[in-house]
Amino acid sequence: MNLPRFSVRNPVPVNLMMVAILFFGTWSALTLRREFFPDIAPDRAYITMPYPGASPAEIEDALAKKVEDAVSELKEVDEVRTNLVEGGGSISVTFREEVSDIDAAVDEVERAVMALEDLPADADRIQVLKIDNQLPVIMLEIYGDADEEVLKQAARAARDDLRSLPDMGQLTYGGGIRNYEIRVEVDRDAMVRYGIGLPTISSAVSRWMREIPGGSIQTSGGTIGIRTLGVPEDSDSIREIVVTAQSDGDVVRLGDIARIYRSFVDTPVNVRFNGAPSVSMTALRAGKQDIVKMARMVRAYVDGRTGQPLEMSTMDMLINPDVKKAWEKGLNSTHVLPPGVEMTTFTDLARFVEGRLSLLSENAIYGAILVFLTLMVFLNWRAAFWVGMGLIIALAGTLVLMEWTGATLNLLTMFGLIVVIGLLVDDAIVVCESIQARHDKGIGALQAAIEGAGRVQWPVVATVLTSIVAFLPLTFIKGGIGDLMGALPVVVALALFMSLIECLMMLPGHMGHSLARRDRASDRRFGARMRRFEQKRDDLIFNRIVPRYVTLLGTLLNRRYLTLSVAVAALIFSVAFLAGGRVGYNFLPSDDAETVMIKFEMPVGTPLEHTEAVALRVERALEEQPEIQLVNTIIGATSDVETGRGSSFSTNVAQIFLELSPAEVRERNAGQIMTDVRASLEGQLPGVDNFSVQELTGGPGGKDITVNISGDDLGRMMAVAARMKDDLAIFDGVFDIADDLFDGQRELQIRLLPSGAALGLTVEDVARQVRSSVYGDEAHVFAADGEDIDVRVSAAGLSRADLSDIEGMWIIAPDGRSIPLAEVVELGDGSGYAGIRRRNRSRSMTVTAETAEGLSPELVMASLPVDEWKKDYPDLAITLGGRQESQARAFASLPLGYMAALGMIYALLAWLFRSYTLPLTVMLGIPFAIIGVIWGHILLGYAMTFLSIIGFVALSGIVVNDSLILVHFYQEERERGISVRESLLRAGAERLRPIFLTTVTTVLGLTPLMLEQSFQARFLIPMAIAIAFGLISATFLILLLLPCLILILDDLKRGCWFLWNGTPRPEPVPESSPDATPEGVVPAPQTG
Repeated sequence: MNLPRFSVRNPVPVNLMMVAILFFGTWSALTLRREFFPDIAPDRAYITMPYPGASPAEIEDALAKKVEDAVSELKEVDEVRTNLVEGGGSISVTFREEVSDIDAAVDEVERAVMALEDLPADADRIQVLKIDNQLPVIMLEIYGDADEEVLKQAARAARDDLRSLPDMGQLTYGGGIRNYEIRVEVDRDAMVRYGIGLPTISSAVSRWMREIPGGSIQTSGGTIGIRTLGVPEDSDSIREIVVTAQSDGDVVRLGDIARIYRSFVDTPVNVRFNGAPSVSMTALRAGKQDIVKMARMVRAYVDGRTGQPLEMSTMDMLINPDVKKAWEKGLNSTHVLPPGVEMTTFTDLARFVEGRLSLLSENAIYGAILVFLTLMVFLNWRAAFWVGMGLIIALAGTLVLMEWTGATLNLLTMFGLIVVIGLLVDDAIVVCESIQARHDKGIGALQAAIEGAGRVQWPVVATVLTSIVAFLPLTFIKGGIGDLMGALPVVVALALFMSLIECLMMLPGHMGHSLARRDRASDRRFGARMRRFEQKRDDLIFNRIVPRYVTLLGTLLNRRYLTLSVAVAALIFSVAFLAGGRVGYNFLPSDDAETVMIKFEMPVGTPLEHTEAVALRVERALEEQPEIQLVNTIIGATSDVETGRGSSFSTNVAQIFLELSPAEVRERNAGQIMTDVRASLEGQLPGVDNFSVQELTGGPGGKDITVNISGDDLGRMMAVAARMKDDLAIFDGVFDIADDLFDGQRELQIRLLPSGAALGLTVEDVARQVRSSVYGDEAHVFAADGEDIDVRVSAAGLSRADLSDIEGMWIIAPDGRSIPLAEVVELGDGSGYAGIRRRNRSRSMTVTAETAEGLSPELVMASLPVDEWKKDYPDLAITLGGRQESQARAFASLPLGYMAALGMIYALLAWLFRSYTLPLTVMLGIPFAIIGVIWGHILLGYAMTFLSIIGFVALSGIVVNDSLILVHFYQEERERGISVRESLLRAGAERLRPIFLTTVTTVLGLTPLMLEQSFQARFLIPMAIAIAFGLISATFLILLLLPCLILILDDLKRGCWFLWNGTPRPEPVPESSPDATPEGVVPAPQTG
C-alpha cells in the first residue's frame, strides 16, 4: 500500500485515527504508572538462618558452610554472600544474568537447602525467600510525649487504615516499634527449691500450649475433625499450666513460681523525631504500584487525620478517586490521636518522581515550542503547524503503546521522550520540505503531497531504522545499569515507530489539503504578509546562504585532502583533551539531595546510653544548619534504606535521617551542608569506629569507592585492608574510609569440669540452662494483633549487664539437685567474632570510602596501586565492588552491542544505497561527533559520565540520518549522469535546509534540559550535552567533510580503475530530466 496516496485520498479515516490517538494518548498520560527508575527484575534469593543464642563462629560451622556448599553447586547461582551475627545469619544468593525464570531458580535453592540433614536440632527452620525489588516511597511518623504503647497503637491504627486502600503496596514498621511478647520470669529460688530447670519449664509451657490435630473420623453426618486444644494464649491461662507434681500429690503451677505478663521484646532501641519519642512506618512499592499515587494517598490520609482540607480538582478526583478515599478514611478514623501526639510524613522519595517528571515535562513543552517556532521561521506556518501536530500525535501514540506494552513513566523513559522530540520532527521536516519543494515547482498540491512524500519514503524509513538501531547497544549493558537503561531503547523505538506512521500516513494528507486550501484562498492581509515574509526568507536562504555554502563546499572539495587532514587533527586534539584529564569523568554523579542519612558505629558491646550520647552531639551539630528541617534519629537499630527491609538491632549503632529544605530555595547543596557538619564534629566523636553519610536520591546509590577482599587468612586480609586505607588517606577529599570487618567481642567462656560430668551433666545441659537464664527460651509462638508473639521463659532478677549474676547462678542436675554453676564449670575470659562476612565460601571484608564534591571516584581508583595489592597478596581475592563493579560490567558489554549496532546500520545503508563502499564513507563521520561531545562538556562545565558515553553511542544513528538524506539525493543526481563533484554540490544545496532544520530541532528540543539548573535534572544533562553538541559538530562535518570523503572515495575508485585497465574511467552521460537543474545553478523555490 502507498501510504502517502492513502493519506491524501482518504482524509476522513485518517482524521478519525488522529482523533482516536489523541484521545487515548491523553488518557494514557493521566493514568500511566509512574516510578523513579524502570522496574528491575529480581535476581536474588535470600536465605535466613535463625540460631538463637549461637555465636557467629558456631553458626558458620554448623549452618552457613553447609548451606553455602549446597547452593554454590547449582548452575543458576553466580555469587553467594553470607552475613552472620549473634543469633543467626543470612545468605544472599545472586543468580546468573541468563537465568530468566527466577521463581524456578529460587525453588532450586530451596530444594537444595531443605535436603540438608545434619543441621543443629536447636536451630530454627531455615527459610528461602525471593528478594523482590522494593522501593521505600514515603514514611509516616507519629511522635509526641507519649509512652511506647500509645505510639504503637496509633501506628497500628494508621497501618490498618492504609492497608484497606487499593494499590497501597507494603507497609512496614520502622525502628521504634517492638513486637509484643509474653514474659515468663521464673523465680530462681523456686527453681532451686523444686529442682526444676528452665529448659524443663520451657518444655512444659510448650507442651501445654501446643494444639495437635488428631486426624478425622467418618460418620453418617459427614467428616469430623479431631483437635486437642492447648492452653489459651493469654497470661491468665498460662499461669495455670502445671509444671510438675510433688510426691504428696500437690502440683506446682507456673503462676506459683513465675511472674507472667505481657510486655515488649527486650531489644533496647530509642527513636526520636525532632527530639520527641516517635514510631515510624514505611510504605514500600512491592509490585506494580504507582509510587506517586501511593505517596498521595499517604499524604491525603495524614491531612485527613490532622484536619487539613483536601486540595484536589474535580478532574483529579475523577482520575484518582483513591486519593480522596484516603483523605476521607483519615478524616473519619475511629482512632483519635492523644493530646501531644502528632502525625506527619517524612522522607517522601516520591517527591523526586513528581519533581523530575514535572521538570522533564516542562522541558519537553519548552523544547516543543522552540521546535515549532523554528519551523515557523524556516518553513511556513502551515508546515510548522502540521509538523507540530505530528509531534503531538506521535507522542500521544507513544504513550498509548507504552501503556499497552507495560512500560512506565520514569526518569529514563521521560528522558527518552525528550531526546526523540527532535527526532520525531526530523522525518516530518524531510517529508514537508519535499512536498513543499514539489509544490513550488508548479505541481498541484495533492499530487505534490503524494510525489514529495513518496520520493523520500524509503530514506525516511531508513532514518527511523538507523535511529532505533543506534539505541540497541543499551540492551547489551549488563548489571543494574543495564536494567535501568533497557527501557530507553524501547521508548525510543515506540516513539519513532509512531513518528513513521504519522509522517507517511497522516502528514501527506494534511499538508496536501492545507496547500490546496491556500491555493484556493483569497489574498487576505495576513496571507499577504506571510507571503512577503516567506519571499524574503527564501531570498535570504536560497540566494545568499546557499550560494555561499556551495562556494565554500566547492573550495573544500578542491582541497579535500587538506580538509580531511584538518578534521582528523581536530579529532586528535579533542581526544587528547579527554585523555589528558582536561575533561573530568564521573561514572554516576549525584549532585544534590533533599534526604540524607547519617550512620555511625561504636565498638561492639557499647551500651545504648553511650551511643545515645554521641547521637545527641550529632543532633546538636545538625541544629546549627538552617537548611535541615526535620531530624529522625534511631539509636540501637539500623535498616536498609535501599530496600526498606527490616531493622537489625545492636546497641552500638545509630542512624539519623535528615530532611533538607527544597533544593530550589537553598544556596548550598547537600554535600556542602554535610561537609560543614563534618567540620563542626571534628574531634567530638570519641570512640566512633565508622561515620558515614549517604545522600538518598532514589536512584543508584552506594559508596563512591568499594574494594572487596576474600580469603582464608584473616590476618592477611586485615593487613591489606589497613594498607588500602592508608593509600586512600593520602588523597585530599577522600573521607569516611572504613572497612566492614566486625570487631572482636569479649566472651565469657564456660567449660564443663569432670565433677560436673560425674553428676550426669553434659555440655548441652549446661549450655541450655545458661542460655535460658540469660537469653530466655522461646517456649511458644502465636500470631495475634498482626504480629508474631513469643512466650519467653527466663530467670527473674538475672541482669544481662552484670557478670556476677551469671557466675553466681545455679543449675539443675538430671537427678533434680541444685548446684552452683561455679562448682561444675570453669569460667574464663576469651574473645570471639561479633560478626562474620563471607563471599563465595571464603571469609570476606570490604573497604569503602567517599569522595568530596568535585573529586571523581574513578580518578582516585585509577591512581590507587591495585596491581601492587594483588601482587603482594596473591593468596587473597581483591576485586572492585559497588559502582566500580557496575562500571566494569557495563563497559565490558557495551562494545559488543556497539559493534552490532554499527553492523546493522551498515546493512541498512548498503540496502538503501545499493553500494558496499558508500555506507563506509558515511559512517566515517561517526567518530568526528566526539569532537562536539568533548567540547560541549568543556563549554558547559560538566564532567563526562557514563550517560555521556551512552549519548555518544545513540548519536551514531542520529548522525547517519542527516548523511543518509544528503547521500540519497547525491545518488539521484549521479543516476542522471551528473559528475560526482557537481552531484555533491547540488545535493548539498538542495538538502542544506532540511539537514540544518533537523539538527536545530533536535538541539532545541534538548536545550531547556541542558540549561536546567535544578538538581533533579543534573543526572541527565551530560547525555543531553553529548547528543546536542555531538550532533552540532557532526552536522558541520556532514555538510563539509562528507562530500570530501565521497570525492576521495571516487578518487580511489578512479585510481584503481586506471591501475587495473590502463585507461581513465569513463564518465556516465547526463540524462535530460524535467527536474534537473543546469550545472552550476543553485535551485531556488517558488513562493506562492
